[in-house]
Amino acid sequence: MADRRLLRAARDENIQSLQELLTAGECDINVQSKNGWTSLHWAAWCGHTQCVQLLLQHGADTNIQDDNGCTPLKWAAWCGHTQCVQLLLQHGADTIIQTEEGRTPLHCAVMFGRTQHGADTSIQSEWRKTPRFVAEDEKQAALVELLRRFEIPDIQVYM
Repeated sequence: MADRRLLRAARDENIQSLQELLTAGECDINVQSKNGWTSLHWAAWCGHTQCVQLLLQHGADTNIQDDNGCTPLKWAAWCGHTQCVQLLLQHGADTIIQTEEGRTPLHCAVMFGRTQHGADTSIQSEWRKTPRFVAEDEKQAALVELLRRFEIPDIQVYM
């Protein structure tokens, strides 16, 4: 019961309830819902910076994956919540964990023109696309040029 309340508090940005549940220590901070989401996944997805900070201070796992292999960092990057991304990175979130589709948080960030932190630009998704090719598909010209400068020069994606 407390575990479910923790998930709801993070999703709904109920800081007081979240603080009380974490302080009481009656719930598993990394408990996963039916789809594998934790309270940190919810807070990152929703852009609830205070919730993310509080969960990280209490030891939430930054690299826990949901049923699709997505981490809280992937969702924060996907949704463009840069403050959440920064907090997760500061607390050791891994930038190269891939989803079931082979996407890293950088693949997700470039889809929407969001790249402010360094990450491995050579990782390919299951469709053999690097972040640069995702940026090209999404018509993100400035990102294409930036990623081109950091990519390994001889990568042949479409052979």
